[in-house]
Amino acid sequence: MAERKKQTVVSSGISGLDEILRGGLPASNLYIVQGAPGSGKTTAALQFLRAGVALGEPCIYVSLSQTRAELEAIALSHGWTLDGIRVEELSASDSINRAADQTIFQTTELRLDETRKAIESAIEEHKPSRLVYDSLLEIRLITADSPRFRRELIAFKAFLAQRNIVALLLDTQTSETDRTGEEVDGIAHGVIRLDKSLEEYGGVRRRIEVSKMRGVPVADGYHDMAIREGEGVVVFPRIVPGAAARTVKPQLIKSGVDTLDEMFGGGQE
Repeated sequence: MAERKKQTVVSSGISGLDEILRGGLPASNLYIVQGAPGSGKTTAALQFLRAGVALGEPCIYVSLSQTRAELEAIALSHGWTLDGIRVEELSASDSINRAADQTIFQTTELRLDETRKAIESAIEEHKPSRLVYDSLLEIRLITADSPRFRRELIAFKAFLAQRNIVALLLDTQTSETDRTGEEVDGIAHGVIRLDKSLEEYGGVRRRIEVSKMRGVPVADGYHDMAIREGEGVVVFPRIVPGAAARTVKPQLIKSGVDTLDEMFGGGQE
């Protein structure tokens, strides 16, 4: 039997998440990171890029929703810098003034085209191995049309795949757009959801779930996480009863009496 080829993976920059993913994110794919504002998406994205920088990989943070100063403030809160990370600040509304005299095309079409061209131009110029796109909410608002939004995402996925780029696309989920991310779940290679809730007592509870990951037997369910100063996002993989027994075969003590050993499943641990 031919030996199965091991899948190449890249670190997410979060050790606990890599454990859930059985090593990391499968290379050269597109992933969606969903969550409400303040759930830790940007921090996790910076950790992903910093892991690439540590390996000498070119990395880009394309931001439609945050300025470089805001990203620097988040990094500084953890004692990090953006050294080695190329930040491309784009505004989905920049093309409004340029399109003001146009009467043939819809303004939204021009805004979408201008935004796409700016992102593709930055990628072609800097040739990143890792990319963060922040965020899909702005593109969703520009298109205002679910089929068009899906077509844009499919085309962008193909563009990245041709260049072997591992990309995280951040998708902000609000009370109005909650669960709308399901329309993109089938396009992405994997979907990671960050959950934030305020319990009746105590502090904020944060959890993470890998709701989809093609070709990877991930650890299912929600896993506790925290955002710690100096560390960023920290994930605590949930303990699954019997998981250790399936991965580590216990050493059995034989009694010397076959029938008795059989009663104990081959011997006693």
